[in-house]
Amino acid sequence: MRIKLIPFTNETERFITVGLTTIAPGQTRDVDETLLPNYQPAANQSESNEADLAYPALHALLASNVETVINALPDLPTDELEALGEIEQMGKARKTILGAVAELLLNRAGAEQQGGEG
Repeated sequence: MRIKLIPFTNETERFITVGLTTIAPGQTRDVDETLLPNYQPAANQSESNEADLAYPALHALLASNVETVINALPDLPTDELEALGEIEQMGKARKTILGAVAELLLNRAGAEQQGGEG
């Protein structure tokens, strides 16, 4: 597999190390894209773009504060709740929201399972 190098500019006021490359403030160096903090494999990027296009309202909801998002979660259908979790993971990845989404999905799955056993 061949490493794809991309230009990366250090826009901070401190030195940054990407892999074995140290980059001074304001400097641009070619680095392995997989070592960058926001790197997503090409397949995940297309999935995230599809989720953004399929659920624009979820994107708008995630632009809100944490309390607003959490209060809206119980009203979302399961497929939108799953999509919201995926979009949040690829974006800000706020632990409070991700935890609330996971808990709600587990509760719903448990309720479906109990309903199916009876």
